Amino acid sequence: GMIAKHEVETVVTSDGVQVFAGVLHAQEARTFEGVREITVQIARGGVVTLKVNGEDIGQPGDVEHPYSGTFYPPVPTPTPTPSEGGAP
Repeated sequence: GMIAKHEVETVVTSDGVQVFAGVLHAQEARTFEGVREITVQIARGGVVTLKVNGEDIGQPGDVEHPYSGTFYPPVPTPTPTPSEGGAP
């Protein structure tokens, strides 16, 4: 999800499809979901708090420059399978 600290133009692409393009207003929150990837483009870095895969990553970027980031789903941890055959 994202929460804007200040008004800022933002474009969000989910799995190759643009799902949002417009202005996030101060304190406006948006949530986006994707299966493969989500790309976030923010006109000014440092003004939007991002939470990705449940992890708060803060306000990435610098207010002097646009910010762009691509995020992927977490890699699942393999479940160990019991070894076959037992002890020799």
